[in-house]
Amino acid sequence: MQYIASNCVVYCVNRIRIVKVSIITVSYNSAKTVGDTMQSVFRQTYSDIEYIVVDGASTDGTQDVIRQNEPLFD
Repeated sequence: MQYIASNCVVYCVNRIRIVKVSIITVSYNSAKTVGDTMQSVFRQTYSDIEYIVVDGASTDGTQDVIRQNEPLFD
């Protein structure tokens, strides 16, 4: 079987191909919500997730919340 998506070809022959999923959270002054967002991503059960958090130099404590969740990144 051949699947074509975005000029990328993946061949699957009687097996499942695990595809890496990238999740990007972009934040700015979102200390009240970014922790819940990150916890939601960490609760996902899919096995191959790349998680990127980008902050736009927040001044409301967003970066502190991101750092508090940093140990959960593997």
